[in-house]
Amino acid sequence: MKKMIPLLLLVGSTHLSYAGSSPAPANPQQLIAQSIAAMGGQQKLAQLHTLRLTGIGHTYLLEQSERPEGPWIVNYTQVQQLRDYEHQRLRTLTESRNTQQPEWAPQTTVYAAGTVAILAPNGQLSPGRSTMADEAEETLQQAPEQVLLLALKASDLRALKDTVLQGVLHHGVAYSQGNTQVRLYLNTYSHLPTLLQTTRAYPQDLFWAVWGNVRSDQFYSLWSLTPEGIQYPLQYNLYRNNQPYKEFTILTLALNPALPADTFAIPEQVQQQFAAQPVPDYNKLPLGRPDKQPQELAPGVLQIPGYWNVALIKQEDGVILLEAPISGGYTAQALAKARELYPDLKVKAVISTSDAWPHVAGVREAVAQKLPVYTLNLNKPLLERLIAASFPSAAALPSSRKYKPNFKTVAGKTVLGKGSNRLELYPIRGESGERMVMVYFPEHQLLYASDLAQQNRDGSFFQPAYIAEVVAAIRRENLQVKNVFAMHTGLLPYAKLLEAAAVASVE
Repeated sequence: MKKMIPLLLLVGSTHLSYAGSSPAPANPQQLIAQSIAAMGGQQKLAQLHTLRLTGIGHTYLLEQSERPEGPWIVNYTQVQQLRDYEHQRLRTLTESRNTQQPEWAPQTTVYAAGTVAILAPNGQLSPGRSTMADEAEETLQQAPEQVLLLALKASDLRALKDTVLQGVLHHGVAYSQGNTQVRLYLNTYSHLPTLLQTTRAYPQDLFWAVWGNVRSDQFYSLWSLTPEGIQYPLQYNLYRNNQPYKEFTILTLALNPALPADTFAIPEQVQQQFAAQPVPDYNKLPLGRPDKQPQELAPGVLQIPGYWNVALIKQEDGVILLEAPISGGYTAQALAKARELYPDLKVKAVISTSDAWPHVAGVREAVAQKLPVYTLNLNKPLLERLIAASFPSAAALPSSRKYKPNFKTVAGKTVLGKGSNRLELYPIRGESGERMVMVYFPEHQLLYASDLAQQNRDGSFFQPAYIAEVVAAIRRENLQVKNVFAMHTGLLPYAKLLEAAAVASVE
């Protein structure tokens, strides 16, 4: 098998030629018609109303992995899927397993009429999330035969310069589909589509919203001729922002199977419940949580609980915001709260302690407000990518691109401020905390453990090995710690972490 190269070699030149390649048709409609003919012809594709497949694949957990450049944690999947192209409906049974979920965990979703429902083990349907509808629409619209038919109908279909891709000359076409910009590359030898490249924003997706306009590169390969005379790819490789994201292989494929009438049925009540759900807008998510009040952990150290906690630290010459999570709008509220609570002091800095995307989602706002951002030296490339991201509208805070970021990188002990609330920043340097910084308040014997101290409802800790890393870093730096808090945890006695670390060492 040939090794697949993840980065594209794009050579924009219409003067390149290869022996055996066909001359480019005169217009983009002809290019698409030629590709449709190679797949089996327009009549066969247009008459493909239903499809049933099974397959296996995996997803790289880009956001949840130990470092943004990989290697990445892998989630494995088994899929059974029914598609109704005529009415744009989808039913998917996905079984997943990964290191935190070692047994196969099934989930069935049904998509119809813009609604997603989740099937419970008892047979009851409940409304899914709005992001699931986006995923279902992309599945239906990005199937290769659907892509070609949609491209043929596009009013703004246009030809691109010929491009070398995978060492072979490709014709390219571009068009728009709603808020998505599409580029499709067609092999000049086989005329089959090789790459579908889309660019769009995912404002309702917590993990992808931070990146603004996301580029997705989906490769089609392992083409097979079906009994119906249609060429169909059995392998899909998806990259997002030039990083491998999903890989999927079709094991069985049936075209135009008869499907039971109730396959895609969603009760009207569930449809109404789905439609009534608020559309996620992370820029407008209110600061804090109504069920948890801000807590002063030490004089002038105020933690504001949320789904991602932030803290305001009052020093003699200004206020520091600890963490800039969730979104630019959320971080803007945190900065406004600092100015409200301490009107006689300026906001002097922001500290970002982790590389997880929801943790850094508000750094763009800090840059827009011309604030220095303290971050681990290893995270600077990630934040530079974040600041350089483009967005579809001014509401997404692109103003930060006008300013040069003032990143203060932390490679060792870094002291910030004076007086009773002076801070000391230390890299954690563990395996899981490789990209994290802990914050120490020496006068209060108080330590902020970034994302490594996450207490469960029963009092135990998520991943006790994380706690062991914090304890090891504290001991390495000879810190005297009495209490600890973190991005997902309120104030805790350090003794509890020592107990959890001891359990981790025994295990």
